[in-house]
Amino acid sequence: MKKNNGVSIITLTITIVILIILAGVAVYYGTTQNVDKTAEVRSFNEIIEVSEATAQRTFMNKINATKYPYVGTELTNAAPEVVNEVSYGDGWYKLASNHFEELSLENVVGTYIVNYSTGEVVSVNPILYEDEEYYSSTDIKDVVGSANVAISSDMYDDVKGVNKPVLLTGMIPVRYINNKWIITSANDEKWYDYSSENKSWANVMLTDEITVTGLSNEEVRNASLLELEGLEVTTNGSLFVWIPRFTSNSAGDVVYSHLTTDYTENGYQLSRAFTHGITELTGFWESKFDAELK
Repeated sequence: MKKNNGVSIITLTITIVILIILAGVAVYYGTTQNVDKTAEVRSFNEIIEVSEATAQRTFMNKINATKYPYVGTELTNAAPEVVNEVSYGDGWYKLASNHFEELSLENVVGTYIVNYSTGEVVSVNPILYEDEEYYSSTDIKDVVGSANVAISSDMYDDVKGVNKPVLLTGMIPVRYINNKWIITSANDEKWYDYSSENKSWANVMLTDEITVTGLSNEEVRNASLLELEGLEVTTNGSLFVWIPRFTSNSAGDVVYSHLTTDYTENGYQLSRAFTHGITELTGFWESKFDAELK
């Protein structure tokens, strides 16, 4: 009789179980790595966005401290916040989830400590980069360098080639159409176009005195931008224009920056106006009329 060689049911079962376990480990490891990577990128984006938003708030505070006070829980030397064995007291503010709406930081989920005077931002929780933990925006910028992978792509307009306006709470986007100011939205493609052909600058009005067709100032303050879009401004609020980051030469030629990456060859230079303390601004709001700064 011929001898038949084969695999027993028990051996086959054990082999299948081992393969399932190995597959599970591989899936878990891959998923964990992806989650870690996503968390890392989000953290870098967040701390840069918080840095930008607080710098913009500082500028607006100098114009109108009543309307744009510093946001956050004020810390003191008597009751400091300790992060990575460093105490943060006088001059520092702690930002948590209930403060982000005032700074128009919709997607931020972490907790940060900020110094409006110096522009420094510190994350309460460590940010992992190449197996090392970092806390401050200064340390992160030193390690990452000028790589803009650390800055949210939402802050740059790839189509128009300029940094997007950073809208703060209380700012209403407007366009000048047929000799009238009309409320628009940040998603309006015609809100701004900084090309040499069109030269259409992004404008906003503050809610300090503004009224629109059929609505009082108080009603405008309580309305959403969606409800206001398309309405005509009947009483102007304070008017500001967004100046995106750029470099220029002595002839007045301009090259817009990609986030904080600047063209500085052939005599092009960056204005100090785009720096607040240690924070490199992607742009800033300038009053269209005289505004007294402190």
